[in-house]
Amino acid sequence: MRNIFNSRGMSFLVFVFAVSMSVLSCSDGNEAKREGRTTIDGSVIIENSTAENNSERKSTLAQLKKLFTITRSAVAQSAESILVTAFQDGGEVDSDAVDEDGNFQLTVPSGGDVTLRFETSSFTANTLIKVTPDSAVNLDVALDTSVDPPQVEINSFEIESGPIRILELEEFVFVEEAANLTIDGESGDCIKATGNSEVNVRVNDLTLANCDEGIDGEDFANIILEAVAVPTLSIDAENNGIHAKDDSSIRLTASDIFINAGENGILATGTSGVQIESSGNCIIRGDDEAVDERDSAVVVTGGCTLTR
Repeated sequence: MRNIFNSRGMSFLVFVFAVSMSVLSCSDGNEAKREGRTTIDGSVIIENSTAENNSERKSTLAQLKKLFTITRSAVAQSAESILVTAFQDGGEVDSDAVDEDGNFQLTVPSGGDVTLRFETSSFTANTLIKVTPDSAVNLDVALDTSVDPPQVEINSFEIESGPIRILELEEFVFVEEAANLTIDGESGDCIKATGNSEVNVRVNDLTLANCDEGIDGEDFANIILEAVAVPTLSIDAENNGIHAKDDSSIRLTASDIFINAGENGILATGTSGVQIESSGNCIIRGDDEAVDERDSAVVVTGGCTLTR
């Protein structure tokens, strides 16, 4: 009996040790992936242009009256009873009734795809958006009832995110071309990627603010940032705007690109590579150097203006 007990006891201890090590390895400094709930503060209005199809009235007075009626109708309908429901991974995660000013608030448990359903007494409309985790979202939409089925039109979509930091073999991929994304470094690095990791962000407008270093890439990290529609990608950093080390690769693409740094606009060392692709205005400024290229590193800035 003692031998059996010892054998079972030893097996149990080994099991507990293995589970403990697994938990520790999973939680060991994985500061990288932002996790947590995201709050969506939204506003919605119902647009109804059916009055435009009334019988033709040619007089100036009639036209002005019709315009006033349409405008008043659109504003008034913002107070119509609307229920907004958020879905993630196929399940309902939150809902809110729109107040008399057209405002609502939702909380989703994580980043990623969010389906928003807008329900009234006469119709339902849906839209799909993507959000970053642990962020604050401001979303302004209009429900267009002049089409069948009614459609959700996004007027403005702002996301405020904390810093992004990822480790070996991790990735952070966020593609939402309707969103203006601001990454607040909270006085630390706005984006930091180490090891064989990847950051890939493609949004409407991208701002990195309150950064120590705007972008810090180490080892074999690969960082790709792109702003597509509103032509602005900007970095404001206390230290280096971009710091590429070892074999890391960093690429920025936008129409207008602005980098403003307290030390170097771009510092590249080792065999790292930095590429700036701008089709519009591009200014790279650093108090020390606009571009500091060391070792075998390669920095390509195209037609950017380099200044101190």
